[in-house]
Amino acid sequence: MVDLETFKRVSETFYKPGRGDYQHVFNGANYLLYFLAAGAETKAGNKEEATNLMKKYEMAVERLKLAADLEISPIYQNKRLAEIKVRVKNVRAGHNLPTSLTNVRQMWLEITARDEKGAIVLQSGAVGSDGSLPENTRLFNSDGMGNDFHFSVDPWVITSFSRHDTIPPRGYHDVYYGLPSQTAQRITLEVKLRYRQADQKVAEALLAAVPKDIDLAAIYGLTAVPQLPVVDMVVKKVDLPIGM
Repeated sequence: MVDLETFKRVSETFYKPGRGDYQHVFNGANYLLYFLAAGAETKAGNKEEATNLMKKYEMAVERLKLAADLEISPIYQNKRLAEIKVRVKNVRAGHNLPTSLTNVRQMWLEITARDEKGAIVLQSGAVGSDGSLPENTRLFNSDGMGNDFHFSVDPWVITSFSRHDTIPPRGYHDVYYGLPSQTAQRITLEVKLRYRQADQKVAEALLAAVPKDIDLAAIYGLTAVPQLPVVDMVVKKVDLPIGM
């Protein structure tokens, strides 16, 4: 594979990498495996290997961050701020975002608007203390189902998707957020495009199903399922007037 700077150059200018650009390394977006493996090596006392795995973890995270971008556009009606349009763009991935196990992986928008006093006037997509996402979260992924038309996350059961909402290469999706009536003069808006390998409950179910001869505490130091690491792929912050 090529390094991050060459990756950016290829995706932006269609530069053809030369022999000297390639490195004898493969790095995918599954940063969770690197994260867990680094923990296992740390527990085993293998500091050098743990450091190497964390470098791969950081490389995977950086590739994710390079894949997408956000555009924020205010929409005014009768000279008052009524809606926020967020455009989520797939700028560098050569495949849909997300891809592969789209019914397991989660990419979503977290949006928080505050008035001049710092009070929250609009929020969506904030991760709960238990790792769950609110029902009003705007997700980019899929819902799988089997032949019986029942929801499923098991790849060997799924035969089709009841919902498939991913972003194609060089494509985008627009999301609109209505803004409640305001007495404030301005709002500060922060929008994050976030990603994690799976829903927290799915991760907990998978680890609960691990065969008994695999000791997670001995290998990884896990006595309970931790919250899955979340990557902020893009973070944008803007200050908007309520009136025009």
